[in-house]
Amino acid sequence: MGLRWLLRRLEICPNAYYNYLKNRKAKYRQNKAKLLAIITETYHERNGIPGYRLMTALLKNKGISLSGTTCHKYMNVELKLFP
Repeated sequence: MGLRWLLRRLEICPNAYYNYLKNRKAKYRQNKAKLLAIITETYHERNGIPGYRLMTALLKNKGISLSGTTCHKYMNVELKLFP
């Protein structure tokens, strides 16, 4: 009893299932791209001064809740923004 059996039993086309798996994180990626744009914009508005701690506070003032660890990862690893 594998996946194909289950899909056949539920009358779901395997192609539809695999397309669903491929696109299920599309909204996450879209929200992350918006968040990275906000971080970059805020960073450059402040002339490249804020580190991840200050950036977390600035984002919180804008109504965006983000942990310090995640903010640090986005700023240093993904965006390469170093104060």
